[in-house]
Amino acid sequence: MYSDEIFGEEWIENSKFSPTNSQIWGLEIWSLKSSTPFIRETLLKENSNELSQWLHQGGRFAVPKGLLEDDITGTLRLLYHYRIWNSPVDYEDYQIPFTKESWEEIASTMQLPISYSFYLTKRRPRPPTLKFANSSTPSSIALVVQSPPFNDGFTSLCMSLAPGSRKVSGVYECCRGDISSTLGPPLLQKLRAAASHVSEPMLLPYLFCDNWIETHELSNNGTELQLRYVQQSTGLWGEYFRHAGLPISKLDYNSMHERIIINHAYLTNGDAELVRTLADALDTAAEKFEAHLNGHTKEGEGSTTKYDSSIVKNQIDYLRSRCDIQFSRNQRMLNRIDISLQVLYNLMQQEVAHETRRDSSAMKSIALLTMVFLPATAIATIMAPFVKITDDDKIVISGQFWQFWAVAVPVTLFVLTLWALWTQRREIKKTRLRLREVYLKNRNASQLKA
Repeated sequence: MYSDEIFGEEWIENSKFSPTNSQIWGLEIWSLKSSTPFIRETLLKENSNELSQWLHQGGRFAVPKGLLEDDITGTLRLLYHYRIWNSPVDYEDYQIPFTKESWEEIASTMQLPISYSFYLTKRRPRPPTLKFANSSTPSSIALVVQSPPFNDGFTSLCMSLAPGSRKVSGVYECCRGDISSTLGPPLLQKLRAAASHVSEPMLLPYLFCDNWIETHELSNNGTELQLRYVQQSTGLWGEYFRHAGLPISKLDYNSMHERIIINHAYLTNGDAELVRTLADALDTAAEKFEAHLNGHTKEGEGSTTKYDSSIVKNQIDYLRSRCDIQFSRNQRMLNRIDISLQVLYNLMQQEVAHETRRDSSAMKSIALLTMVFLPATAIATIMAPFVKITDDDKIVISGQFWQFWAVAVPVTLFVLTLWALWTQRREIKKTRLRLREVYLKNRNASQLKA
């Protein structure tokens, strides 16, 4: 058991297990002094006891036939599982694809931390984190690292270093929701290509972080293409090529705004900040690896060569530069989004102004027609009830014509008064308050004189 896992049983009980019929692979690599590395990959099935046999066959690191023990410089055994999400529920409620008994056997055989099952269930991103064994096996050391969700994908790695040797064992879990996801296979391809360096205990976490950064780079590439489309649609992109760039005549402002907001969410989901911490966390892990391994290397425990992390630190520096580049790139794209939102807002205001001018022109036409027809219409409406035409074609105005004016004039004045009071109600209220203040001041002054 590792020193920080005093609640080992609770870690297991709080984890979720759900065995699947998906395939599991066992990857074994032996790096050799005098020849190319020996790689063996085995397809395993949990329900046929193949997994248990692979874990226990001839010991944890049995030397294949034809290889000499003295010629081996490092060994790696990796159990990896790779699957596609069946539905969004899988992503929201992650379950370890093994039975509880099989998982306990994997953790025991590969000397993995018991808490790893809990980390795997929660799917929370973790930078490279070291765990040290207790005093019974003083040189055992484990490392856990998990990626954040990228495009509905998720990867997790837990590895341990066997006591007093360069023998690494681990579990690599990769799940994704998109068939075109870059998570998973690229790391294994890089691992096979770098098989001659498996004696370096930091190789596996380094490749994991490298794949993490590469996935983030591709995500930024996709976001950049979306922002370029926004610039082309709004007419800004033409300025880069010194030709007239005009916005699309019928630009869908709602969809364009939604596109910008979605890409803003991609850039501000916290992945960039996590990626930026990778290199520093990996550098710290390498230093602790060096101090721990060199502090527990003894005669008779395997290789007595002191571990030197300077080589891997050079690669970590390269990772750090890539992390800084992507973080700066992220910030530049956020600035571009702010500008694009401002441009889109200005274009929307121009469209509103154009529609307002069009409405104003229509109102002028209506006003002109009103001025032409209203006088005659009003005269006809007023005079019609009170005008009669006699048999000899003479116009006679009724004697009751005065009643129209007797009713119309007071009603008109009443309506105008109500309109004036309503429009000036705030000023009237302010005037009343000022008059009340003047009255109170005068009354107080009179009381003081009295």
